[in-house]
Amino acid sequence: MATSDTGWDLKLGDLTDQGWLIFRANDGTPGRVRGGSLTKLTGNLYLLKATSATVHIERKTGGAA
Repeated sequence: MATSDTGWDLKLGDLTDQGWLIFRANDGTPGRVRGGSLTKLTGNLYLLKATSATVHIERKTGGAA
């Protein structure tokens, strides 16, 4: 996973259909997602449904890296 001021990038290798991951946003708040969707669980913990081998999660404005 790569983190930047604008978001998080995940590369999931040989994903063929979909994958489910737990994502913790320690620095910042997740915004729009390309290549999947997020469901907030609690606090800064999210369930990520990945539908692409590459997922980009935007960081909402004001979030620090």
